[in-house]
Amino acid sequence: MKAAIFYHHCRMWAEQHGCSIDEVLEEVRGLGITYVEVDRDEIGNAKDFDVLLARNDLKVSSIYAFYNWGRDPSDFHNLLQLDQAQILHSPEVMFVPGLYRTGNPLLRLVEKRRMLEGLSAMTARALEKRIVPTIEDFDNAGSPIAVSAGMKYFEDRIEGLRTTLDTGNFLFSGEDVLQAMDVLQKTIWHVHLKDRVTMDAMPEEELQRRGDPTKAADGRLLYPCAVGQGVIPMQQVLDRLQALHFCGTCALEFFGATDYRRAALDSVAFLQKTGYFPDLAANK
Repeated sequence: MKAAIFYHHCRMWAEQHGCSIDEVLEEVRGLGITYVEVDRDEIGNAKDFDVLLARNDLKVSSIYAFYNWGRDPSDFHNLLQLDQAQILHSPEVMFVPGLYRTGNPLLRLVEKRRMLEGLSAMTARALEKRIVPTIEDFDNAGSPIAVSAGMKYFEDRIEGLRTTLDTGNFLFSGEDVLQAMDVLQKTIWHVHLKDRVTMDAMPEEELQRRGDPTKAADGRLLYPCAVGQGVIPMQQVLDRLQALHFCGTCALEFFGATDYRRAALDSVAFLQKTGYFPDLAANK
């Protein structure tokens, strides 16, 4: 398996520690991380971004973007995400198809059909360009893909659509990540390694030092943490991926962390011990 980190985390790391983005990317590469995960809307000029990564010996693992296909299934942002993927040689992209704007079941069905239409069209365009399209278990109560059954609904209907497995987002909806992996095992193509700490896991003062929480569907607060330091069974997840012969990229994710550098270092230290990331092990 190969390791990536969100470019957003690198920017926040630079801001928190008063250093340049080049200094951060150089340290990231020194840890053995070889890829960055990036939001379509933070790339700016794709050619300039490519130069930035190249001088730090990094590549793009995936580009993600948010759409509003429930309202407008033709909302493709002029295919900017796919153009960026070609310029940056990103092998895959991730689509967030949108959120329900209503709780009415009949109106939600209409929005879901529109999302299916938009996602189908964008998937076809990605495949034409030989870019792998994915969706993730997006942690929002209005998301039609917050759980494995929702993801499977779209993947069963759209040929070529694959899974980005976010290890920490199933907890939002109260679904067990290992059971979700059983449902989605045939389509897992990419992984977001996200761990989380719950309110009952440690004292409140310690939780607040972890960073900004996400409120789960049941009202629990889920706090960010380094991979391997939370309640997600990360070792079992990685063992399961190994058993599935997964050899793709796993992106470290901890949005909202109070110290992105510390979270990255601790996450890498955990992954090194698993033996599944040879590039990290070589850079102890």
